[in-house]
Amino acid sequence: VIGILSTIGLVTLTGARERARDAVRRTDASSFRTILALYNDDFGSFPSTTDGLIPRYVAELPVDPKTHLQYFYVPCPGSGTNTDYVVYAQLESINLGQYFYINSKGFQGSTNDTALLTCS
Repeated sequence: VIGILSTIGLVTLTGARERARDAVRRTDASSFRTILALYNDDFGSFPSTTDGLIPRYVAELPVDPKTHLQYFYVPCPGSGTNTDYVVYAQLESINLGQYFYINSKGFQGSTNDTALLTCS
């Protein structure tokens, strides 16, 4: 009986941890959007890479709470400058292959459609 209860508790705790890390990913992506907006205010476009954001706009870029890797940033060229972007992170508490994304226009959501994670 104790073993069964321990197993149920462990599964519940694991799910709660995954949801908590996913919440951090969503918040980080929104913070990333703010950093990119500041850059855009100064230069009139979004950066080609994230290299130019440190240290002027942020001391360090947000990273995934589990893997400690940077989130995915996809600049979208238009008229010779980066006029849009998509930032996304892979979620773990929903279905495998599910991503949270946010773009320069403020659209955000969760999807497993990788076409939404590009500039098209």
